[in-house]
Amino acid sequence: MYVVVSSPPAPGSPVWPAGGSTDDAVAVLQPADASGSATGAAVVVGHDELAAAVRHFEAQKVRWVWDATRNWYPQLLHQKISVERCHDLSLCRDILRHSRFAADLPYITKLQDSADAQDQAPARQLPPVAASIGQFSLFETPSAPGGPGPDEVLTEFRHQQQAVAEGRFPQRLSLLLAAESAGALLAAEMENAGIPCVVISMRSCWNRSWVPAPVKACGLLSWSG
Repeated sequence: MYVVVSSPPAPGSPVWPAGGSTDDAVAVLQPADASGSATGAAVVVGHDELAAAVRHFEAQKVRWVWDATRNWYPQLLHQKISVERCHDLSLCRDILRHSRFAADLPYITKLQDSADAQDQAPARQLPPVAASIGQFSLFETPSAPGGPGPDEVLTEFRHQQQAVAEGRFPQRLSLLLAAESAGALLAAEMENAGIPCVVISMRSCWNRSWVPAPVKACGLLSWSG
């Protein structure tokens, strides 16, 4: 079972899920099958409901589908929620764009054409530093990450699944996409938890590098020799 996560459509949009409320909506959760077809009613959740909704579906051992892990997972980790599996559309898109084993479909052709345009474009600058997760101004209402809506995310997932299923070595390619997505989860979890400081290991690294060891000053962590 899959659950497709997306930003809610604009208020009043004709594609708004039936029965969904626009008040405080931050995400739409759409159950789907392996072919990318919806298997149930979409669930619209607000900021205070997202954690409970994710826990509910995660207990069913689902695989989460979203446009990019970096857009959704950090805010879940901030709420002490971790997930086991996901399908990161942005990472899988890059793999399928260059894979010889993906099926020759219009979706893949479009990806390859856009890759040619990107190669000719000038190098991009580093993105700005992201705002702290869960930090809002006094009068600001928590909002959904900017991104594609339910139909767009579900459609791309369907195209990616078709490109794998109809391509060469679908099982191997599927495993590669799953591994790439798992790496994105791990990277987000490491960034959230930080890297522990092990003084003994750090001292050993300093001694091997032949660099004079730092000295304690101003209460900062350091050591001598």
